[in-house]
Amino acid sequence: MRRPGSLHIIGIVTNRDYVSWPSWHIVHEWEDAFADELDVPLLKLKRKTFAEKVIGRMIDLGPYRIIRDGWERFRRLEGYTLAFHMTPANFVRRGEIPIIIDFAQTQDLKRFYSAYADCALVLISSMEVFRYLKERSCPLNIHHLALSLPDRLKLSHLPRKEFDVIFPGRSSEPFISYMRRLTHEEPDIEYVFRKEIREGEMRYVSSKRGELGEFAARKDYLALLKRCRVALYTSPGSGGEADRLGGFSPVTPRLLECLACGCVVVGRYTDNADFAYYGVGEVVENIVSYQQFKHSVLEGLRAGEGCQVDARYESFLDRHVTSKRARRLRVIMQQECD
Repeated sequence: MRRPGSLHIIGIVTNRDYVSWPSWHIVHEWEDAFADELDVPLLKLKRKTFAEKVIGRMIDLGPYRIIRDGWERFRRLEGYTLAFHMTPANFVRRGEIPIIIDFAQTQDLKRFYSAYADCALVLISSMEVFRYLKERSCPLNIHHLALSLPDRLKLSHLPRKEFDVIFPGRSSEPFISYMRRLTHEEPDIEYVFRKEIREGEMRYVSSKRGELGEFAARKDYLALLKRCRVALYTSPGSGGEADRLGGFSPVTPRLLECLACGCVVVGRYTDNADFAYYGVGEVVENIVSYQQFKHSVLEGLRAGEGCQVDARYESFLDRHVTSKRARRLRVIMQQECD
């Protein structure tokens, strides 16, 4: 019999019925994998009307809060729900264990602590952020649980390769300039990158064939990656562009996706606790010069002609699949209960 206050997940909260933005696609895959591994259902949220939001806020602040809190304490005897938060939320559902994906160094810590004060456990995906919060005596019960690769994306053999080099997602310097120079020196290389065709409308473009398409659907984007021999990867802020995370530079899922799709990854990243935790240096050289870049890309094009998945990539990805993160969560919850 579960004792009161023990941590037990009874479901995975998902917004998939009304959120379809591409950055959420992999989150929904993580939700599926956690649900399978923990053997719990998906709990689908419905979009709230403005009136429902106002009423909910009134209950949070008004006299009904005492009744609501009493009910929530009773409900927690049955268990908690798990939910991914893309960024820290202003309000958190009662009885929820959040996994925070992106956390900016500009985050107001007092507001963050206040919003998550009632959480029995807060999971931080970035080791760099986790240490940052610990160093600042974070009053919340935080644990590190890194982002991962959905198990189903692992390849056992390489698909047919068609394109030479791709820069998936946001492109950044100095790799943009490096590729411009490389394609001038090696004109036979076919390079695929994102380009704004019309205002706010991004398309993937080939240096040889022109516009290829949007590839907004998850399956189409992954299919494109699988057709590329070499993928360029830069961590947030490593290229000197506007830093959306205010100084933090985490490992992003795109790195895992590129490796899983059989691409040789040529990367530039910040040497920090996140990249050390994943062991990225074992599989991706950290590029610091054009000559190093050129050598890595040309070597990658030769290696990308093989038919077997690189054993180093396979071993690396085995450590970072979502099912293992779910098992790690079980360990964390058990430690909290002991």
